[in-house]
Amino acid sequence: MKLQRRVVVICATISLLWCVAAREAAAYTEDFQSYTNGMGARDIPGWNSPTVGGSGNGNYTVWQNSEIVSTPGGNPSYGSAGYAGSQGLEAKFAGSGSTISQAGVLDTLSGANVLNNSQPGFFSTQIRMSSYAMADTGNTNMTNAGTGTTFGGNSSILYIGSGMQWSTSANKFFWTNATAFAVYFFAGDNGVNNSVFTDTPGTENASWLPGFGATAGTQTSWAYRNASNTTAWARDTWYTVQLSNITLPGQATNATAHLQIFNSQTSAMLLDTIITGQGGNSNAWGTTFNQINQIGWADARIGAVDQIDNIVLIPEPSTALLTMSGLFGVATMMRRRRRPCHQSKRE
Repeated sequence: MKLQRRVVVICATISLLWCVAAREAAAYTEDFQSYTNGMGARDIPGWNSPTVGGSGNGNYTVWQNSEIVSTPGGNPSYGSAGYAGSQGLEAKFAGSGSTISQAGVLDTLSGANVLNNSQPGFFSTQIRMSSYAMADTGNTNMTNAGTGTTFGGNSSILYIGSGMQWSTSANKFFWTNATAFAVYFFAGDNGVNNSVFTDTPGTENASWLPGFGATAGTQTSWAYRNASNTTAWARDTWYTVQLSNITLPGQATNATAHLQIFNSQTSAMLLDTIITGQGGNSNAWGTTFNQINQIGWADARIGAVDQIDNIVLIPEPSTALLTMSGLFGVATMMRRRRRPCHQSKRE
């Protein structure tokens, strides 16, 4: 009887581990470690980015060390382009886009990497938005980004969804027909009172201007803003942007996710709320949002230098609960709980 129980437990454990392995096979991760230092994002399979060669503005390049070789005042270089000394994707922006397109980078997934609506999903990435801007001639003339009128009100927006289109001729992607979750890092008031815009469930109404606008005139596109000085995002700080329990039940504004933005090093929470999907225009607003196959960053941070690292998109059950250590831990705990009962019977 004991042997039979052990066989059942072992078979069940192997079955669960097989399920975990199968789910992990469908997971998408990108830490930029497997690429040659200096490789352009446009050369990574599935990625589109501006076709600007070499060092300079408008680039999205995989680097070990930031191209910020010196900062104002003669301070030393900015350090690694990835989180915790790793290789990462560094972005340098030449200028702002229109209200329906942004200079940016677009990662399009395919096959098993696409997250569909069959089960909840999980997304995470790390970003750092620098205090520094670069001159048109390259990285030798660093200036402060976010001071003075030149850099007031610029932005960086993260999109997680589908329907975005890359324009080779325009060197930009267009989100007009997109359905997505969006997180808008807004640098306002000449670099003071930075805030995060996003969309929250149940707040959409006819007065909204559907879309993901990044200018002051389109701020009514967003249902929520954390404008408090105590919760404003800080430059030169690594943040983890995490969406958990992503559900895609149909219409874009019915899609929901639990958004958390926190300091990657201290875990201090910047924003913790439930958000909803949105559409890039009135038609897309009401259309079906049933998969995530694109991750994009659209930027109007004029001349700024920012970093992106550690992208993860996986089905929700593949996270903490269904791990090998967790499964074997549960099995061990169950066996320990049973032992006293057997001993009492023998006594």
